[in-house]
Amino acid sequence: MLVGEAGEIYTPAPGGWARDAPGSIAEDVAGAVRAGDGTIVLIAGRAPLYVRDGRAWRAVALEARGVARASTDTGLPIVAIGRTLYAFDGGAFRRIGRAPAGVAALWAGSSAAVWLVDDAGAIERGDGRRWTPVPGGFTPPETVARLVGWPGKPPYAIGDAGTILALHADGARPIARPDALAQFEADAADATPRGTIVVAGRLPGGGALAVVEAGSLRRVADLPPLADGDRWSVVRASPDGGVLAVSYRGVVRLRGAGGAWQPRQIRTAAAEPVRAGPGPARTR
Repeated sequence: MLVGEAGEIYTPAPGGWARDAPGSIAEDVAGAVRAGDGTIVLIAGRAPLYVRDGRAWRAVALEARGVARASTDTGLPIVAIGRTLYAFDGGAFRRIGRAPAGVAALWAGSSAAVWLVDDAGAIERGDGRRWTPVPGGFTPPETVARLVGWPGKPPYAIGDAGTILALHADGARPIARPDALAQFEADAADATPRGTIVVAGRLPGGGALAVVEAGSLRRVADLPPLADGDRWSVVRASPDGGVLAVSYRGVVRLRGAGGAWQPRQIRTAAAEPVRAGPGPARTR
């Protein structure tokens, strides 16, 4: 399933995806994740959050207000609104504590195993109440772009310049790269149950799909080239070896278990006639 920037729902159809429901969110969508019970959780740029009830989004009112930072990668759905942390657990959002500072990125394997990077670039791990600094981090001016991991295994941090760090209780360790990947810029990543990290990124002259294994980066396939200024936004790996890669500008490619990349189309419904008049109100 794909979710569009206004909450549109696209479901699998021959050759790709077809729009199943129009967008109904006044905020721009920052990410969406399927919780363990199958509930779709949508995170916008600011509170409130949304969950999917049947064929409609339902706003979830939380006490905190402000800019939201959320983990939409594999793991427990977790969001920071300001410094207040909420986890989607047991079918509802519940407050689990406060971050030690403003949050730039976060990820949780469980409500008791939360990792975050604060606005100053410091890495912390804790349970929402007690926090322990993690030595190391990105070299300025690079900052964190996202955290990704699999529950029960240490997560990884990806910087906005493509550096990959393995996070451990005793420190953050850079992932080794062979010479052929020295200029690889990681854009998006996903985790598998084995703890393997699948990374979509760019090299001079084209794109590449790589994996992090045993502390090193290994190239496994080429990626289709992107237009200037475009980057990979989402990569998802399936248990059978398939990979879905989506760019910010809507390029969608699917790599089957056999290794061949195939283009996929996203089909939208025909536009309805538009009458002259004022635009729709955007509500909070």
